[in-house]
Amino acid sequence: MKSRGLILFITLFLVTGSAFSLPSVMGFRGVSRVLDARTIGENEMAFALIGRYWSSSDKYDDLHYRARNTSSDTVLSVEDSEHFAEGFFALDYGLMSFIEIAARISYVGTYYEFDLTPPRNQTIGQWDGIHGMGDVLLGFKAGFTPTPSSEVLWLGVGNWFSFAPRTNNTVECEEYDGRYAGSTPMYTMRRPSLSTGHTSIGFGGLISTDMANIWPGTPIRVHVNVGYSMYKQTVSMEDYVLEFDSTGRRSRTNLTDVSLLVKDNALDMGFAIEFPTKFAVLFTEFSMKKYLDRDNYATVSYFTPGIRVFSGGGVIMDFSFNMGLTDFNTEYFDFGHNLYQSGIVSAEERTESTSSRRWHPGMGRFRKHSFLQRSDR
Repeated sequence: MKSRGLILFITLFLVTGSAFSLPSVMGFRGVSRVLDARTIGENEMAFALIGRYWSSSDKYDDLHYRARNTSSDTVLSVEDSEHFAEGFFALDYGLMSFIEIAARISYVGTYYEFDLTPPRNQTIGQWDGIHGMGDVLLGFKAGFTPTPSSEVLWLGVGNWFSFAPRTNNTVECEEYDGRYAGSTPMYTMRRPSLSTGHTSIGFGGLISTDMANIWPGTPIRVHVNVGYSMYKQTVSMEDYVLEFDSTGRRSRTNLTDVSLLVKDNALDMGFAIEFPTKFAVLFTEFSMKKYLDRDNYATVSYFTPGIRVFSGGGVIMDFSFNMGLTDFNTEYFDFGHNLYQSGIVSAEERTESTSSRRWHPGMGRFRKHSFLQRSDR
């Protein structure tokens, strides 16, 4: 199985009180994912409407599919697609000259598009997916300059909390597709759920430099972020072994309930450069999240070039293109389903491994399974 990296296109339409006080996708003043150590300013306020869209391809060269009324598998080469869209409304407010607070709400849509290569098209439709409210984020940021005469250097800290909505749906495969039976959660997607289902937290240190007062002809701004974040999610599913009889009829056997409290601890890093002009700001950034509890596919990173256009009256349009720089493989993100399906793990071991309701990626015999719910932060 092969998976290409995520490609992301972002469009932002913003109304703000200051041309340079632009909220990032985290709600605070910043670039895209990378935050600015400078604050928005006392009693200043900025609003942002943000839209993001991902598309990625999942290619399977040896998908074993059992068609209806047959007793053998057909080996197919298929290329499915994942689609994820997210909309934000963000509010950033300068509580004091050195402190700002931010809030963000989100609406999420995550869909899986199936390759309808025959005979696979006999049992599945083209789309499975869900949409609804995502997490609510609240946070604060503090920053100051140790060089008040030139304001060339700014130092800051940030802290955020995200809260899950009351309901958290997960994409389900409606019909057998060669990998999963019908009504089965598709946890192998990059973004299978609308929310984490729990409260998460993150904090970090910020450094920014502004060369405008030192090199007027080259007013470059540089931002560096280093932080730490902790995520949790509850995973509940009925695991099974899928079997076929001589006529090709499917049935689930060895049913067992799986209930996991998944915990992820991550190191966050970001670097951004801005070059402001009279009518626009050119920028590029690199962001990376390193998951500390994973043995495989533990890093998610993006390269993000973009342009921020000032159209007057405090209205700003921001366009950026994000390219995923890291690989993804569904084998490591199925919470043990394939091991159970193949018989490597017995029903007793499957039940025992989940009875404590606490589980960390990389634990014991289930070290191949991990979690990529919040990879986009």
